[in-house]
Amino acid sequence: MKRYVTIGLLLGTFLLPMFALAETSLSSQDIKRMVEAYEMYTGKLTPVLNAKSRVGVIALYNYHCKSCAKMVTTILNLVKKHPDIRFVFKNLSDKSDQSVLGAQAELMVWSKCPKAFLKYFTELFKSGNVPQAIEKSKYPFTDIQTELNKFVIDNDVMSLVTAHYANKLNIQKLPTFIVVNFINPTTENTTILTGVVDEKTLLAAVEKAKGAE
Repeated sequence: MKRYVTIGLLLGTFLLPMFALAETSLSSQDIKRMVEAYEMYTGKLTPVLNAKSRVGVIALYNYHCKSCAKMVTTILNLVKKHPDIRFVFKNLSDKSDQSVLGAQAELMVWSKCPKAFLKYFTELFKSGNVPQAIEKSKYPFTDIQTELNKFVIDNDVMSLVTAHYANKLNIQKLPTFIVVNFINPTTENTTILTGVVDEKTLLAAVEKAKGAE
């Protein structure tokens, strides 16, 4: 029997069209393994902000996703106003050349110049143009293609890890937000939201995850 990861709040019906609670068969052991897999790459292959925070949001998205683009402002606001929340950025690129290029460039910017990451993230959603987004992010590159080539394997590794857990979570829609306690991850304190989610809903899920401490 499948289990549901839910938030411990009653939400008004006017919010229901905006997002959905994802149905998942993920066990507490699975969630712990997922968190451990991402923790291995913290600060390396995975863009992570406020990495020392115990509770955080794993955001899964694609730069071609219109609903994902609608969440950029909300994510930026939360990052700015809540340094106590960890943000893990997971790009679920499709098979198109531009999508893969965007994911590779994301890892390149994060690895070489973390302070430029959010600007790159924002600009690519605006323009869909990788070189332009890199230029506007103020990332100091000389030969973009040469530098990108170094991140092809890394991107493939992270894509496989993310795709594995996306399948486990039965994710059918982007964006998806996994709100989890990184120290004590369980099905009871983890929330999985899909679609366009408002700031209040995400913060409620964060508070629920904090309750595990």
